[in-house]
Amino acid sequence: MSHPAPMRILLLTPLWSPDGASPSGIANHFHCLARGLRDAGHAVTVRWLPDLHHFPAPDHTANGVAVFRHEVSTRLFARSGWLARRLAWQIAALPVAVFAVFRQLAEQRCDIIETTSFSALGWWVEKLPGTPPCFTRISTTLDQLATRHTGAYSRALLLTAAMENACIRQARGPLTHTRRHRDEIEVMLGLDPRRVALVPHGIDPARPDAAPAPRLAGAPALLFVGNLGHRKGADILLEAAPAFLAALPGAALHLAGSTEGNDSLTAVFASLRNAFPGRLTVHGRVDAETLENLYRGCDAVLVPSRYESFGMPLVEAMRHARPIVATTAGGIPEVVGPDAGVLVPPGDAPALASAIIALCTEPGQLARRGGAALRRFESLFTTRSLAAASAELYRARLRFEEGVVV
Repeated sequence: MSHPAPMRILLLTPLWSPDGASPSGIANHFHCLARGLRDAGHAVTVRWLPDLHHFPAPDHTANGVAVFRHEVSTRLFARSGWLARRLAWQIAALPVAVFAVFRQLAEQRCDIIETTSFSALGWWVEKLPGTPPCFTRISTTLDQLATRHTGAYSRALLLTAAMENACIRQARGPLTHTRRHRDEIEVMLGLDPRRVALVPHGIDPARPDAAPAPRLAGAPALLFVGNLGHRKGADILLEAAPAFLAALPGAALHLAGSTEGNDSLTAVFASLRNAFPGRLTVHGRVDAETLENLYRGCDAVLVPSRYESFGMPLVEAMRHARPIVATTAGGIPEVVGPDAGVLVPPGDAPALASAIIALCTEPGQLARRGGAALRRFESLFTTRSLAAASAELYRARLRFEEGVVV
């Protein structure tokens, strides 16, 4: 039986993680996708246009994948607010993305391009003559952030959201990671549901040879990972905390993620620490090794988000066999499934507290749901699964659009 020939794949992204441990789910997606496709025998190149959040880094090789960096300058807007700089970056990035694709095609032909709707890099790329078929992955959009799930509003945000929406509408190969997210995007933008492909995210399994991680303080130790902002539901978690900490006398809450732009949390932290001394730890933004140890050292992971198109902390918890308490928002139910965790309505602090208490007090629940979480991860959300599903989608597109037998 003959095996399909390897493909030459270009990943075009504003967000990239050399080690797969970025705070950005988009960055980690492209890291895992690149390595998974390479491990499957495909030739993968990454063209990276670092956005405002990401550190400068030269061209490099990550896990055998060549990564080329393309500078996008916003120096003229250095004194502007973040959203104005974001809009300036997004506009300036469009011609740079075109140059990056031309450079790739001049140096090494490619069969497929995958990019992200975030930053709308595919807007002009798909219009270029001779461009290979392009897939545009749709994560939580700026329009959703501006008008539906955070209450944030500004002219700059709405303009950047409009650019992303235009990119999604014109995309020849839109794809996303959960049905619920696909349904919301279809309603927002009027897309034909048959046009939007589904490929769930995938990440690496936990290392079997890793040294045992020290247990976190608390019995149980409860972990939240993510930006401590509105969409992630940090305020709801902190509102629920007095109830579950009082009901679970040995419990401790651990928060891992940036508090930037959330100065109001300082008073909340102080209040909780006064009421429950030694039972709240704010780790801040952590590196990859520390994050792994936090997952391995906790008993359960809390994801109280108001919206997630997918929710990377969910699968990060599942690969470590950690049960989850999360919400029914967005794509979360599809990721967690019926047995890996307990789900409550978003924005409901009493329901969140009750679910945490029940998970931690009912005999055998932590172990049973943790085992189910690991089994679900291994069957659906590995890097190998992501690469295999992506390659199958790419080949189908090539056969349909170009008549190429691959």
